[in-house]
Amino acid sequence: MWHPTFCLLLELDIFKAILVEEIEACAEVKGLLKKKRYERSVCQHDQASQSSSK
Repeated sequence: MWHPTFCLLLELDIFKAILVEEIEACAEVKGLLKKKRYERSVCQHDQASQSSSK
């Protein structure tokens, strides 16, 4: 039989691992969204400058 404290620590480690994965995934998504927004704004800026130069 496992000691109750060990079981709690094991559950805590599992919870922390899941939480870290979720945080990393969230940060990655935010980074991708920022990159996409930046690319979109650059693209719109390029289109605007091209149409004004015509």
